[in-house]
Amino acid sequence: MRRSTTSSIGKRTTGGGATRAVALLAITSIATLSGAAAAAPAPVAADAPASGGTILLTINGNLFTMSADGSGLAKLTSGGGVGDAAYSNDGTKIAFHKKGDLYVMKANGTQVVRLTATPTVSETNPSWSPDGTQLAFERDEPAHTYDRSGVAVMNARPGATYRLVRANTWTCHSGACWASFYGRPDWSPAGGKLAIHNTFSPEEGHSFTAVEVISLTGASVSFPGPAESIQPEFNPTGTQVATVYTGDYLNSAEQVVRTPVLGGPESEVTPETALASDPVWSPDGKRLLVRYNASGDHTAPYHVYVVNADGSGKHKLLTGSSSYSVIPRGWRAAG
Repeated sequence: MRRSTTSSIGKRTTGGGATRAVALLAITSIATLSGAAAAAPAPVAADAPASGGTILLTINGNLFTMSADGSGLAKLTSGGGVGDAAYSNDGTKIAFHKKGDLYVMKANGTQVVRLTATPTVSETNPSWSPDGTQLAFERDEPAHTYDRSGVAVMNARPGATYRLVRANTWTCHSGACWASFYGRPDWSPAGGKLAIHNTFSPEEGHSFTAVEVISLTGASVSFPGPAESIQPEFNPTGTQVATVYTGDYLNSAEQVVRTPVLGGPESEVTPETALASDPVWSPDGKRLLVRYNASGDHTAPYHVYVVNADGSGKHKLLTGSSSYSVIPRGWRAAG
């Protein structure tokens, strides 16, 4: 049985309603990890079986895989600089960004192919199309080139031409100016939508974020999740989105929640007292991987945990420390 939405989430959503309304009105009107390579930490065996398959993660800016039971940690890349990464839908390929460029390789770490080589442009956060032929990604040119930055799509081959699906904007109205930045796309399992997060940044005042589901033409479909959310991830059926609630400018937070794609009450996956981010759904949609810090102290180490989608059954898979940054990136089915 799924746990019902808690009262704390209800209060949070109500409290952010005015801000959310302003953010959505404004929006509709208009990060690479690095570090020297280091020995990997020993994985901690799960105290309950995970959903099977293989987990993709970064440790100190390099890609690793391990079994979903916490065994068999294997290093795929070296030299650091790897940020977000994603398995293709069939689990045979990995797309990732390294030092601002996009790469693809086989799931075992061989046959690495560089897709972009753009010293003055950053291409990050790739997500595969369901058929494995295209990538959605975040494109960032230098300042004041809003019409060439934002969420883009390209064929997954070297030198392919990109197409902006949602361009960043700079808007002025009645003496007020603001920027809207769009990024971190996740492609829906059915293929017709992207979940993105957008940042509304007024010239004066505080920035805030929202998660949006858009079509491949850039048209808005829905705004799932609470206001001030980032890192959207579709579940395998495309009916829910996991997001990270970050709090407002007065009360910061890192809490993973899940929400119906077409809107509705969100449900806690991790508690408000902890810090959690980077959600990754299991292949069967029953569990999520999260980067997790139970203490709520931003200076304390984060670990990789697996948790049931209703928030129960949480247990540690991999231990992080001040020397080891561990972040979940993908989860493919067995076979």
